[in-house]
Amino acid sequence: SLPLQQSGGHVTPKVGLHSTRYEIERRTSTGPDSVVRTLPIFSLDSGLTLEREFNMASTDYVQTLEPRAYYVYAPFRDQDAIPVFDTAMLDFSYAQMFTENQFIGGDRVNDANQLTLAITSRFIEADSGLERLQFTLGQRYYFSDQLVTLPGVQPRSSDATDLLAAFSGQVTRSW
Repeated sequence: SLPLQQSGGHVTPKVGLHSTRYEIERRTSTGPDSVVRTLPIFSLDSGLTLEREFNMASTDYVQTLEPRAYYVYAPFRDQDAIPVFDTAMLDFSYAQMFTENQFIGGDRVNDANQLTLAITSRFIEADSGLERLQFTLGQRYYFSDQLVTLPGVQPRSSDATDLLAAFSGQVTRSW
């Protein structure tokens, strides 16, 4: 990866190679004894941080507006010959929207041609730095059909995820 950061934004291009080799001792004659999977993965993460100052109820605040875009490309590789030992789907969350692989575990690497767009806004007390309010909206968009799945799991049927919204705040210094 090559993180390029300035005070108001960042761009991080990343190129990787995921390679796995399985040596499998099978009890039946179905399937190969050795399986190799190698695929490149490309991602580009970018974001801005815009700020404005304002006063409300005799308190100075800084409001941020933080758009973020995250693109991932990983080509399809047939992984049906690889048994599933410890792999599962990640739960859809804000952190998962910005990961390269939708699976946890090493037995599957998703094929991807997708873009995640999100925006966060924060309201921060200027004097103390206390974050009073944070609101985030985000969604992932798919540009190709899903081909890699877990056994018995249907591929996704939509071109986008549900809209994810997160809200947090600190009403008082104690809450």
